[in-house]
Amino acid sequence: MKTLQIILLSLGLTVATHAGQSVFSADGKTIYLLPMSESAGIHKIDPATKKHQVVKPIEKPGTEVITAMTRNPQGEILLCTSSALWKWDGKEATAKKWITLPKKFECLDLSCTLVKTTVPAGTVFLHGTQQGENRFSLFTLLPGQQQWLEVFCRRNEMYSPPQTNAAGRMFFASNFDLWEGTMIPEETEEIAGSIEGCRIAPLAMMNADSGNSGGMVVGNVVAAGTQIFSLLEGRHMGALLQTPVPAKALYAHSESNEHPALSAQYKLMQDGLAQTKIHYEGGPCDALSVHETSPTEYSIFWRQDLEGDRAWMLLKAGGKPQPIGEEPAE
Repeated sequence: MKTLQIILLSLGLTVATHAGQSVFSADGKTIYLLPMSESAGIHKIDPATKKHQVVKPIEKPGTEVITAMTRNPQGEILLCTSSALWKWDGKEATAKKWITLPKKFECLDLSCTLVKTTVPAGTVFLHGTQQGENRFSLFTLLPGQQQWLEVFCRRNEMYSPPQTNAAGRMFFASNFDLWEGTMIPEETEEIAGSIEGCRIAPLAMMNADSGNSGGMVVGNVVAAGTQIFSLLEGRHMGALLQTPVPAKALYAHSESNEHPALSAQYKLMQDGLAQTKIHYEGGPCDALSVHETSPTEYSIFWRQDLEGDRAWMLLKAGGKPQPIGEEPAE
């Protein structure tokens, strides 16, 4: 794992890219965004009017800084701090503390399944690092449970928590690239199951020359309808890509004893790469999130050019990226 960390550092990726820095409300009319600087506040953005304000659902500056957000099937916003997860409906002034995090765990990102897959809707995934371990870890909390269980990531290093679309297909960033997989439940006292899957598109840019900073890797993903959106991250560089969901998942079963043939994986990656569209290429990006109304109606939000304009961007299905604001000066 030491080698992986060295590679990430060489690309300017000291941690995985955060997708959990923004989230849409259940109705899609509001976007909540974490500021680039540590703060107890959250930007509350109206994408229709491009107006925003700062709200503070957790009033404990210095001790409970919000590091990531997601939404559950009930429409509540889950807020992650250094010690716990909180629930907030976006209307009440303050959030309610829900459950403490695993011991000695630093949460970098989180996600929540909105539909049933091989795990129930409402399953929470925490992505981060454990004290004393030089690798990313994935924990999960099943609905109705009070104990975090680790998810075994077999021979792959996950850079993001799993994201599912409305059809229950699961996607994530792993080993530099875009993957699709499934979680195989096998609950024990410590393990909730394992993630199995494969790379579906070789999106990472791997090179080294005097004109760039060493390439870019897939740092995070979201899925909307029949499309997957990936953030590429590198040292002083970033991009947003759109790749179609494969017609058939190679890992879509509850148990797997055989892996797909080499030719099938090559065909899958060839088709995915050939149909990938570049929406943005420039400075670093973060805060990727999605609101899906139907397979053909969705909105994608992200923050781009973090070392320059720091623009807030919105992309609606079939349209072109449009700025809806920018990060206020610190």
